[in-house]
Amino acid sequence: MNILIPIPFLIISSFTDIKARKIKNYTTLPMIALGLVYWTFKGGINGFIGSCLAMLFLGLLIAIMPGMNCGGGDIKLMAGCGAWTGSIYQAFQFFVVLMAITSLVFLIANFYKNGFKQTLRNMILEIKSRLKIKTGNVSLPLAPIIMVSFLIWVCLYEMNIYLVLI
Repeated sequence: MNILIPIPFLIISSFTDIKARKIKNYTTLPMIALGLVYWTFKGGINGFIGSCLAMLFLGLLIAIMPGMNCGGGDIKLMAGCGAWTGSIYQAFQFFVVLMAITSLVFLIANFYKNGFKQTLRNMILEIKSRLKIKTGNVSLPLAPIIMVSFLIWVCLYEMNIYLVLI
């Protein structure tokens, strides 16, 4: 259950992101460092390399993701989650869970803001025109979504349930 160590960092990041729309370095940088140290002790040099690659994978992926309006704190928080996943495969599984939850949250927020019919109409128009769905002009703090996704990934990881990724 050492994988639960980042939870306090995620909770603090969520509160600061909701309150001030900022994620502070005092939560993200120790989370990254502790993740790297944890996997180094657990897997030696291979654990360290896997953790570094997962950290870079998630940090870069969220940074270049089209339609995601995230700042440096969100990127560092995702890198911290990557450092704790320990491998690119686990990081990708976490990313799949994150994208599913993010899509659901933005869809609900758009339904709430624009109404069901208008949101459906916008989605159909976007799919027809570009084959991708924009988040609209709904802006939400990402840290709580990242925290919930990480908790779900931890549950899947601890129960040895792996998403089948083709």
